[in-house]
Amino acid sequence: MPSFNDIVSGEVNFNDILSKPLEKALANSDFELRLLEEGDIEVAEADLLMEEIFPPREVDDYKPSQLLSYLNNVLSIICLKGGVVIGSITVSCVGGMINI
Repeated sequence: MPSFNDIVSGEVNFNDILSKPLEKALANSDFELRLLEEGDIEVAEADLLMEEIFPPREVDDYKPSQLLSYLNNVLSIICLKGGVVIGSITVSCVGGMINI
């Protein structure tokens, strides 16, 4: 099984580690899971989604743009439907601890 660092560094293709049932479900739907990287156009869309969910004083702590810019070992996954970002999860690994 690939390590967190293997995925973050790009040594392992994210789509290669998806389970077969998830791959099949995604293939039969209009959903797409993708790694989000700093500079991707979808970063702004994911930030807007976070602004709809979190209170103004807390939102910067959850925006992918902030987390991808300021943290090391960050993995951000977005869910798209018809090319529109409808979900985002960002995970970081610091000192062996996983933060979601």
